[in-house]
Amino acid sequence: MNNKELAIYAGNKIKEFRKIKNWTQQQLATKLNTTKATISNYETGYRSPKKDMLFRIADVFNISIDDFFPTPTAEQNT
Repeated sequence: MNNKELAIYAGNKIKEFRKIKNWTQQQLATKLNTTKATISNYETGYRSPKKDMLFRIADVFNISIDDFFPTPTAEQNT
């Protein structure tokens, strides 16, 4: 998986967790002290959150940072 695919995957997970909480992009942005545009850029895969932001997002959602990344399949391990 290349960086762009990983950014898109992580962005989709951020969006998924945000929707589970029934939060708007603005509400999530406020909780993270950032902007709605930043959240939108993450969710579309246009930008990837830096490590510290990823940890903050995971904390807000009360999930593991690992939840933002695909699990390796047996094929990928060979």
